[in-house]
Amino acid sequence: MTQNLVRAEDEVITALGRKIGIPNLATQDFDLVFADAEAVEKYCDQVESIELTAAERFYFMMLIVASLDLALADRVPGFEASERRVEELLSKDLADYKYIIDYWGGRDSPLRTVPMMSRLKQDARYEYSGGASMFEDPPL
Repeated sequence: MTQNLVRAEDEVITALGRKIGIPNLATQDFDLVFADAEAVEKYCDQVESIELTAAERFYFMMLIVASLDLALADRVPGFEASERRVEELLSKDLADYKYIIDYWGGRDSPLRTVPMMSRLKQDARYEYSGGASMFEDPPL
């Protein structure tokens, strides 16, 4: 990644952090560092109510999915409803979140989000049609 791309990514994540009330969000592996099993519903409320750019929404979904993975592992009260809610959010803009679905849904992965991501991959809209997909290398 070039310096300019890294700087642009940091700016987007910093702006997202201001909007959702997480100072210093722009850190390496921010989604893992700031994942919060108890905050999945709060984050879902925020993603549905705060005006976000496409890039901010993408990064926020990364944080939400990382938080959901922890909630599933810890069996936080209401984790089943949170999983359904996150699945619906991802499903609304499936093509935009293909990278997240692929990362958090790897078959050999120990992540608890794999079953949900497998369901999303069954959706006909999941098939990549060759257009631009955020943060995905073009097909060879």
